[in-house]
Amino acid sequence: MANPGLGKTAVVFKYFAAFLITISAFLVFSLLSVVLLPDKAVQRNIEKTIKYAKYYIDYPDPIIDGIQHRLDYAMDGQITNIIYSINSKEPIQSALLGRSRMDQGYVSQWKYVEYNIKNKNQPTNNHYARYWHGNSFLFRYFYSFLHFNEIKLYIFIITSILITIFIMISYKMAGSRKTLAIMAGLFFVNFYIMQFSMQMSPVLLITLIIGMMILTRGKSDPKPPYMILLITGMIVNYFDLLTAPVLTLGIPLLLYICLQHDKEFTLKSFLTKATQLVKMGLLWLAGYAGAWIAKILITYPFCSFNLIDDFIAQFTLRAGAQEFSRFDAIDKNLNLIQLPVINLILLVLIILAFVRFNRKGLLNSLLFILVALTPFLWIAATANHTYHHNWFTYRMLAVSISGIMLAIISLIDWEKLKIIRLNIRREKTDI
Repeated sequence: MANPGLGKTAVVFKYFAAFLITISAFLVFSLLSVVLLPDKAVQRNIEKTIKYAKYYIDYPDPIIDGIQHRLDYAMDGQITNIIYSINSKEPIQSALLGRSRMDQGYVSQWKYVEYNIKNKNQPTNNHYARYWHGNSFLFRYFYSFLHFNEIKLYIFIITSILITIFIMISYKMAGSRKTLAIMAGLFFVNFYIMQFSMQMSPVLLITLIIGMMILTRGKSDPKPPYMILLITGMIVNYFDLLTAPVLTLGIPLLLYICLQHDKEFTLKSFLTKATQLVKMGLLWLAGYAGAWIAKILITYPFCSFNLIDDFIAQFTLRAGAQEFSRFDAIDKNLNLIQLPVINLILLVLIILAFVRFNRKGLLNSLLFILVALTPFLWIAATANHTYHHNWFTYRMLAVSISGIMLAIISLIDWEKLKIIRLNIRREKTDI
């Protein structure tokens, strides 16, 4: 008789091995970016950049006025500062410490880059070691042959191509209505801004790539993608700086539900499916938190300061809600989306669901709503951060918008609506 305990041990070992392999891949990618790319070529393109970038303000509204359309040139400047400070002769420190050079008295992050260029032979004086800074190591490749304006263009081209492919695959696998609901969520949070940002684009890229993986594996492997979600949580922690990480969890989960066949609702079926979603969410969170803890432990021996105390202090601050409530953080993020337009669309869908109710879609509808709640949990849990940075964290609400739309779409019997339209056409023809 098989030992069930042995099976659980094997599963734990499998996931732990995947965790270690992924962490190793992060270290290899960081080190290769430091060692393989010539410092002079990277620095030369950053020096070309600073001739115009030093005049940038930190948070411009380039096309449409309003903070929900705001670029974050401050973080792009800081990423560039870290890239410029990388020294291939010090690979470990460059890969782990997030070093840069900053002047006294803040003007803008790009002024810090200018200061760094003028003082590149001086020791680094700032460390941002609590993050992996995978975005810095990614865009170091870009800076080896492009300046900043060209990098923005290439980010736009790459993300546009991926969005097009994503829409095509989603249309084929999930259908037009579900694809429109997914894309509506992204449109209503102005995802186009992410296409011009070194800081924000990694989350969009990860969301699209993992979303396509979920869609393409759906029919061949209907099992819940537990391992994919674990590794996704790790990857977003490596590349992202807390912009909108829940996108990489919520959109793939919505797509996974989209591929599930409608079933009659029973409490047992709902609990089974809901438990699977919760497990996937917890694995994503375990990957995200585990990768972060691993970064702190790996980096700690190379720090001249107490990194653990710094991490705990920053975590406590960002997760706190000292001068406002967690509901205030949610409210501040909600106020940046076009609620009147979204509510109008939802009202039309609710009327259609009332006229032609689809009882078989109730199971998926409840699952979509469950996923739609995840951004609110994240916003509340990291209230200080999401309150003060709502102009980019609100993009997580794309999951909620798409989830609610998908929930109502699932409750509409579209076949009966087609019959009604056919009857109307016949009556017009008879007349």
